This record gives sequence, structure tokens and C-alpha cells, in this order.
Amino acid sequence: MIWKLVDHAPVGRFNGGPGRMERVLGSTWGLGGDLVLQTGTGLATWNADGADFSNRFWLDEQAAVIGFPAGSDLPTKRFLTRATATELTLGDVVQQLCVRAGLAPGDINVAGLTDSLRGYLLPPPMSARDAITPLASAFLFDAVEQDDMLLFRKRAGGVAVTVPYPDLVQQRADAPALSEQRAQDAELPRELTVRFLDVDRAGEPNAQSWRRPVSPTPTVAATASSTLDLPIPLTGGEAKAIARRLITATWRERTRLTFAVGPRHARLVPTDPITLGLADGATIRCRVLSTQLGANWTTRIEAVTEDAAAHVLTAPADGGAGWVPPMLPLPYAARLLLPDLPLILDADDLGGAGLRE
Repeated sequence: MIWKLVDHAPVGRFNGGPGRMERVLGSTWGLGGDLVLQTGTGLATWNADGADFSNRFWLDEQAAVIGFPAGSDLPTKRFLTRATATELTLGDVVQQLCVRAGLAPGDINVAGLTDSLRGYLLPPPMSARDAITPLASAFLFDAVEQDDMLLFRKRAGGVAVTVPYPDLVQQRADAPALSEQRAQDAELPRELTVRFLDVDRAGEPNAQSWRRPVSPTPTVAATASSTLDLPIPLTGGEAKAIARRLITATWRERTRLTFAVGPRHARLVPTDPITLGLADGATIRCRVLSTQLGANWTTRIEAVTEDAAAHVLTAPADGGAGWVPPMLPLPYAARLLLPDLPLILDADDLGGAGLRE
């Protein structure tokens, strides 16, 4: 028996014996002996003895094998026509979305997107930008075109350059060299809820939230709440950590800075983390949002304050109660029933030499 297997899970030990199938009930078949599976790296033999499953059954309508894993009395189903995301990374998904949009693989740089993914559920047809946006929100990365290449870069990376205060260019005599704009509390969320696919609840939708402290002493005057939908399989802890990172980063990045620099810093591009010197000698970490080269070779830069520690925060989570995991039915046992009925035709009488149904 040969099936095409796109599952990347390793195949266990095997013993000899020819592969066989015996119909058990309806479209369910009992499997025995050695079964040859066609994998991405060649042919592999899968045997009941000492392998992944014992007492295996093949389900036609689902193209799956059901059996008992080693050391377990609970049946498990393994789909032979479904791929698993054991080695899927964030960069793989982003690159495939860009390739679908018409970009060549050589025009994309996703080397910095190394986070592991269990999968990504694509909603109804949409642009590649809209498909990448939920991933960028969850894993905090940005994109920029640099040297004729689309570069995806995680936030909170190493500082690209330090810009001392004397390097700032005063564009107008009546304007400061560095202008600051700070968002009001009422414009920022006090609570952020992440809705996701819970891998600990068989992929059912779930939600985790993170709220800024409001008691016994409120730390913020904000009352708004925000929701982020992520079509990504996550655990409760991973989703809550995302909520905490996003809401913390939102408050840490509430200050936007505008300034100009000379040709010395003309290489700065959006997404670059920089250290900016202030007039009093202090320094502040920023992330470049946009750059605009002027006619006199000065570069006007818009940046936002950034805290690298906010991007690595974690949070424990409770997955909730009341959920009953779905159980696979036990394999049906086949039993032969011979009805004791009178013969309909004389030709059916074998004269005691045998039985006929």
C-alpha cells in the first residue's frame, strides 16, 4: 500500500511483513504489516509493531489513519494528506504572501523573522499588505524598501547610529531643532484584547486581555479598550504576552519626534533604531518612521520613542474552564452474523456441502 505523506513527522521503527488491508466497517479498513509511505524525502516503511500506531484503521472519507500511540490507551488520528507546521517560521509565511503578490524571492529579505508559527489562517481574498498586517501586529515587525529590496525587520533591534544633539539642523530660526508631539491619554487604550485560535482547545476561538492597572490607584486616565483579531494558532500565554507587549509599546511610543540632520546621517531609513541626544545631554531611544531628503541635503526625520524591553515581555495565562476535549470513537469491532432463514430458491441448496449467504 502506498500513500503520499506530506506530514513531516518522523517515522518510527519497523518490523517485516507484507502490508495488508481488511475491511472492518463501511469505509473503515484495518491495517497490518508494513505500509510504504511516500514522503518528501523518499519512501518510508510504517509498521504497526514499534511504530507510531498500533491497531491501526484507515478512514477513506478522511484519508487518515486512526490508532493508538505507544503507551496510550486513547485513539489518535493522523492525516496522511495534511502537512504539519513543525518547521514553519514567520519569515516563511511573509515570503509566501509576497511571492503570491508577484514579488520574486530575491526581492524579499525575511532573515530577521525567525519566530515559529503553527500556521496562519488566511481570511477571504485580500491584498498581501492586509494579510501581513495581523502578523506584523502580533510579532512587532515593520517593512521598508532598501537597496531595491523589501526588508522586513523586527523592532527593538540593535541601535543603528547615535545622533548627538549638535548634529541636529535648525530648519527655521523661529523653530526648535527638535519638536515633540505627545498623544493624550484619552487617545490610547487602557485594555487590549487579543482574539485567537487556541491550540489547547482544539483550535476553538478564544481571547486574552491585558489591562493597565486601575486599582487601587489608577496609573492612566484612559478608559478606551481595543481588540485585535489574529487568525493564528496560539496558546493562552502567547496571546496574553502579545496583548501585554502591544499595549505597553503603545504607551511607550506615545511620543513622536520631528527633527532634521545633515548629510552625515543621510543613510538612515525607516525602521532604523537610533539613539538621539537631547539638549541637556540625556539620550533617548527612537525608531525612525519616515525620512525625507531635502534640496540642501538635509534629511527630515519623523521618529517615535521606543523601549526595547517592552517587546520581550511575557505573561502567564489561564486557558479557562468548562471545555471538554473532543474524543475520537474507538474502532468498531466486526462480527459475522449468519441469519437462519429458509431457502428462497432450490438452486441455493448445496446439499450439505457448504453454506451460502
